[in-house]
Amino acid sequence: FRSVRKASYSYKIPPNWKVIEMPKPINISLVDGKGKFMYRASTQGDSLMIEYSIDNDQVIFVPDDYKMIKIFYDEISKTLNQKIVLIR
Repeated sequence: FRSVRKASYSYKIPPNWKVIEMPKPINISLVDGKGKFMYRASTQGDSLMIEYSIDNDQVIFVPDDYKMIKIFYDEISKTLNQKIVLIR
């Protein structure tokens, strides 16, 4: 069983505002390749785009894998909660 979640958001940056801090792109995978995470935030003109995907080739794991899965999802949570800073 495979689970894929993709999201893409686009925001218009108000006139006279500027992005001064943005998270770096990230691609991480589980050691065995059964889970992947991609995150990218970018600007183009007056648009701010955020894209991410979480791709799990396996959704049932044995207890020995729980620590690895927790670290993987902690990193996803940390990445998705990063701030994008704009100034006027």
